[in-house]
Amino acid sequence: MLAPEIIEGRGLISSDTNAIVINNVLANRTSLKVGNTITLHVGPADSKWQVVGIAREQFSPAVGYVPISFIQERHPGSTNSIRLALTKSDADSIDRVKADLDQNLANEGIHARGSSSKADSRYGFDQHMLMIYIFLIVMSVIIGGVGGLGLMTTMSVNVLERRRELGVLRAIGATSRMISVMIVCEGLLIGMISWVIAALTAGPISKIVGDWLVRLLFRDGLDFVFEPTGLLIWLIASLLLSSAATLLPAWNASRSTVREALAYE
Repeated sequence: MLAPEIIEGRGLISSDTNAIVINNVLANRTSLKVGNTITLHVGPADSKWQVVGIAREQFSPAVGYVPISFIQERHPGSTNSIRLALTKSDADSIDRVKADLDQNLANEGIHARGSSSKADSRYGFDQHMLMIYIFLIVMSVIIGGVGGLGLMTTMSVNVLERRRELGVLRAIGATSRMISVMIVCEGLLIGMISWVIAALTAGPISKIVGDWLVRLLFRDGLDFVFEPTGLLIWLIASLLLSSAATLLPAWNASRSTVREALAYE
């Protein structure tokens, strides 16, 4: 149930006696490396331990892991925590197990200091991140809106500058619908080009800015993960915004008559 991410050395094995695995927080604080020997005061005596591995643990205190055989030898039959793996991990099932477990422990004369699930431990972290999520969504909506207004202005100016060209197209048989579709397609093409540029630059820029912010806020770095689903979402959003931004310019272009268009200077 506990599988630390080993970044140096190895993890503990069943034959280990005086081996210890430390996390990266403890390694950074003490400058310990794989192969070093440390002395720990455990119970009434000191004991020497060899660092065989370093585990990566984010947002964790300084921790060291030793073989369970050592604890069983020094303190047989004792433990300070129990972890349960449930077949059903929904909230109702977890609450029922907690209630049954507390009742059974109370019947045995054991008082639990507390109990929590993974969801409980993540609740505070998720609530703090919620504000950041909302801020990023609001900023994305604002940026998308500004981009849509910019595209609408650009296409409106483009239609005004091409009124004579559009008039010629109307004169040779182009219908209002064809003119509208042409303007909308041009807007969609601009939106597609902008998405391609953003898709090519989003990954490197996100990694550079993300790593800089993480190192600024936390002592240890975090893994960078680029979610491809975001590209698909922004592709759909770009196409929708582009089509919406070109509806008004396309409507104005379709209303222009041949006489008005050819008379425009």
